[in-house]
Amino acid sequence: MYHGSTVPGFPEHPHRGFETITFARNGYIDHSDSLGAAARFGRGDVQWMTAGSGVVHCERFPLLSPDGPNTVELFQIWINLPASDKMVPPYFTMLWSEQIPRHTHVDDSGIATEVTVIAGEVELGGVQLTPPAPPPASWTSRPEADVSILHIVMTLCAFRAAAEAGVRRVVLTSSVAAVLYGVDRAGKVFNEADWSNPDDSRIGALDRAFPRAPT
Repeated sequence: MYHGSTVPGFPEHPHRGFETITFARNGYIDHSDSLGAAARFGRGDVQWMTAGSGVVHCERFPLLSPDGPNTVELFQIWINLPASDKMVPPYFTMLWSEQIPRHTHVDDSGIATEVTVIAGEVELGGVQLTPPAPPPASWTSRPEADVSILHIVMTLCAFRAAAEAGVRRVVLTSSVAAVLYGVDRAGKVFNEADWSNPDDSRIGALDRAFPRAPT
């Protein structure tokens, strides 16, 4: 399973009162926890862990190839649990890659956008994308909360500001550079920004928040 004396990852650590959604884009993740569960997932799989009343787990990245880079690429989102469900028993859901809906949409300009729907229903290009059901205690299981979790791979210039005023957008990116249309923190509309430049005051750190669409 492993080689060498050091295994990268996160040793045992506790979670309580919220849930983690881990989307493994590339590579593998080995999970084990205080409930006695152990599993390996990766390459498009999602692990959804409701920590609830508390769980201790660890995440390791197996070095399967002695000569290869053993690349791991993942996103992990933390979502607070509703107050009434913070102390529910810990709960695990695995969304395997083949169960998760994906669709590539090509617009009239020929720009392709691939959307992976982890939570929430999405209609794209006339195709209804419905993921497996989320854990029962999650905000995502409450229709009135209207929570969606999407992984979007888009060509440069594919992102546009929201069409309606008051819509909040947060974009998490792992790309080196991109061209955006959006609204900066001062409410000024900008046409593009250099994401590779950490000093660009319109962009800031990893998360880019667009408070509202231009009116």
